[in-house]
Amino acid sequence: MTRALPLTLLVAMALLACSDDTTPAPPSATASSSIVESTTSTAAPQFSGDPDSAFCAAVLDDRPVLDPFESGLDAREVELRLRALVVRADQLAAVAPPDLTDDVAMLADGLTALDEALDAHGYDFGAAGAADADLSFLDSPEFTDVGVRVAAYRDQVCAAP
Repeated sequence: MTRALPLTLLVAMALLACSDDTTPAPPSATASSSIVESTTSTAAPQFSGDPDSAFCAAVLDDRPVLDPFESGLDAREVELRLRALVVRADQLAAVAPPDLTDDVAMLADGLTALDEALDAHGYDFGAAGAADADLSFLDSPEFTDVGVRVAAYRDQVCAAP
């Protein structure tokens, strides 16, 4: 496993980290990481919903969650940051609208699986890579589609002008 950041994780970071429409910057080019190219199998659907819902409030929450993939972090900081993302994803899953229940659950489950895989290797990306930790699900079209749908809902319903 390389320290790759699939598109879905970038979308998850954007959704969970802050309320603006920016995508987090990838790790430094000096780090041994790369962004995995991924294609989606589904165009973003059109959503309608309640912009005042608990889900929208959670998605637009401006409390930052720090990027666990930032280069130069020690294992403890990676653990703390990733677990904060897992908590935020679980909070979203608890209040997801019916159109996104399965999607947000899959996102939360994926972040939990990533956390568990890194936990098994002391939150050391190098050790996880050397052990060939299988995180191929992060690159699956289904997982990427989840990010597209959740981002579309955020943009169309929660952050609609």
